Amino acid sequence: MRRALYLLLLDLLWLLGAVVVYGAPLKLALAAGALLASHGPRVWAPALGCLAGFFVFLVSLILVVGVFRLILPSVPTGTYPMRSVKALRFYLQHGLKGYISSTFLIRVIHHLSIFRTLYYWVMGAKYSPSAFVGLDAELHDPSLIEVGDRVFIGEGAHIYGHMVMDGRLHVAKVRIGPKAMVGAHTLVGPGVEMGEGAQVAACSAVPAGTRIGPGELWLGSPAKKVKRLGGIRGQVLQ
Repeated sequence: MRRALYLLLLDLLWLLGAVVVYGAPLKLALAAGALLASHGPRVWAPALGCLAGFFVFLVSLILVVGVFRLILPSVPTGTYPMRSVKALRFYLQHGLKGYISSTFLIRVIHHLSIFRTLYYWVMGAKYSPSAFVGLDAELHDPSLIEVGDRVFIGEGAHIYGHMVMDGRLHVAKVRIGPKAMVGAHTLVGPGVEMGEGAQVAACSAVPAGTRIGPGELWLGSPAKKVKRLGGIRGQVLQ
């Protein structure tokens, strides 16, 4: 009975979050689009109004997430029982990020470097403007992830700052050093550290807590060190 009530509470909180996250930006977008579309008889006004509404929705959606993060601070690194208050708080944050990443807008954000940087900053990531995150790639726990200068994260890669094991929630930071590369469709677990110029080949799985030294090439599932890159550091392996 207690478990059922706990799950019901989670569902209600996430439902409320969805209404707030999408409701306010949508109203602002519709108002901006209607205002511009009705401004004069010009043929291009409706199209420009739609475009303005789209960008207003995009920006306001990011700002709403920022407000939520101020209200609900990030959970510190550590290990917590699944039914603890901190675990609940973490999954509320995780659910909020899921609302955003489940929309078509996440693909648009990844095409626009300014919006991509703003998005990850607001979500709490230490993200360099010179870094690149490919389409369908996910930084699942942005507030736990640090992405250095000129980092490349390939299409469909997934980077996690948490995992559940033995009935407990484990939260740890992920650090990806400058000029490092995470190949396409690669899985990176919590607590992973990649040194400068390190590379993980496509379709690999890096276990939690792995330390990859500067200039090292790793591949496989689980990923293992293959060699030091030496003169070919920076080559994209996909």
